[in-house]
Formats: sequence, C-alpha cells, structure tokens
Amino acid sequence: MGGALTTTLNYTKVTDIIEDVIQQNPASNETFLTKSNIAQLDQFGISINAYLPLKKWWTFNLYSNVYNNRFRGTINGTYVDIAGTTFVGNVTSSFKFNKGWGLEVSGFYRSGGIDGVVVSQPMGAINFGASKTVLKGKGTIRLNYRDPFHLQYFRGATKYGNVDASLHQPLG
Repeated sequence: MGGALTTTLNYTKVTDIIEDVIQQNPASNETFLTKSNIAQLDQFGISINAYLPLKKWWTFNLYSNVYNNRFRGTINGTYVDIAGTTFVGNVTSSFKFNKGWGLEVSGFYRSGGIDGVVVSQPMGAINFGASKTVLKGKGTIRLNYRDPFHLQYFRGATKYGNVDASLHQPLG
C-alpha cells in the first residue's frame, strides 16, 4: 500500500483587495464593520499533504500549511502595514469495518495569525463521524458530530488609527 506526498510552495500578490475592516465615527463614537479596499496583500508559504493507507481498513491524511500574510494600505485615513505567519494543520483518520460501516476522526489547528487587519488567536476543532453504506452500495448515510469540545471559535484584536477593538465569536 503506497501513500502520496504533495508539497506546494506559493507566492500570491493581490492588489485592490477587499476585506472586512472596523471603522469608527469619532463624532458619534460609533464603531462598525464594513468592506473596504485595503490595497495590497502579499502571501508566501509552503504546504505539505500526506495520504497514508496504513492498513486496508485504516487511512490517514495529514495536511499542513505555513504561510505569511502582509497587508498594506490606507483604512479610514490611516496607513496600515501588518504582517504575520500562520500555521494550519489538519488530520483525518478513517476506518472501514464490515458490512459497510465506517468511522472518521478529524481535527484541525490554526495558530494565531493575520486575517485582514485583525490579529487572530489560535483555534482548532475535533470532529467525529460514522457512516453506513445502504442500497447495495448505491447510497451512504452519515452522522457527524462537529466540535463537541467547543474549540472552534474566532478571537482576535485590531488596532489602527482611532480603532482599538477585540473580537470574539461566542460559542454556539
């Protein structure tokens, strides 16, 4: 049983990029989220994907990506130049059993990094799934349980010009 290994190097330059930004009206002290052209994104990185069939009934897939984002531009009259490196890792382990039954355990982790002009905190998730083929192999029933440990929620902060904000996606 052979596996597969794929490695990718990338460089991306985007001009006139539209991103979510926080702006503040100093007269009313009102803060709001809007789409804005923040001018330029430069990104470079490396990703590795490995598919490993460990046994006839067990497969394992590992994906990792390390990249650096740099955003530069003017937001609400303030020049912003922000950069950061992020690591992303995904792991999936699949098991096949008799009579069309299957199980899957997967998870991901993302380190802190730069999302537009927001400095984000680490987050991750662990997911579970079960499947059963039906109709003589012509259909599949799946049951998934996503993030039972409530690890996947966004937290971050941004500070530029007159904006100083913390962001937190509440657990759902």
